Amino acid sequence: MTLGGIFFGFALVAVCILVLTGNVYSRKRDANGKLKVWGIGNKVAAVILLVLYCVLLARQFGAFGDPVPAAPEG
Repeated sequence: MTLGGIFFGFALVAVCILVLTGNVYSRKRDANGKLKVWGIGNKVAAVILLVLYCVLLARQFGAFGDPVPAAPEG
């Protein structure tokens, strides 16, 4: 993960949190004239993205140990 990926990721995390904490309204209207909201699929996608981002961020900062084994000495 690059530095740009980390900063871009923070915006992605912010959007995912917004999706998970409340309704996100579309410009389209339903049959009753009310604004449509994003469905459950978008919430599932937000959870997947957050989990993936957290795993990559933890791996970047060594939470899972060294991702590349050390070269043998000799």
